[in-house]
Amino acid sequence: MTLALLFHETDAELARRQGPDAQEYWGAWSRYIDLLADEGVLVRGAGSGLQEPKTARTVRVQDGRTVVQDGPFADTKEMLGGFVLITV
Repeated sequence: MTLALLFHETDAELARRQGPDAQEYWGAWSRYIDLLADEGVLVRGAGSGLQEPKTARTVRVQDGRTVVQDGPFADTKEMLGGFVLITV
């Protein structure tokens, strides 16, 4: 069975991608992905970190009209920060 792991992060967590905490932030993610690979469950090349929420748009159809909103999730404080696929 293939599953998608979706990683949601707050604005503060996403801000750690750059600046003084960037090495620690990315190092932790690298160790986690390496662990999944070592366990043989990671689907290589199928995951990705996503761009910052300010670059995202949410598109939906309401009453036959296309509605475009800024951001990946308009009604939550956490954003989708990335994903990986695993096979278990």
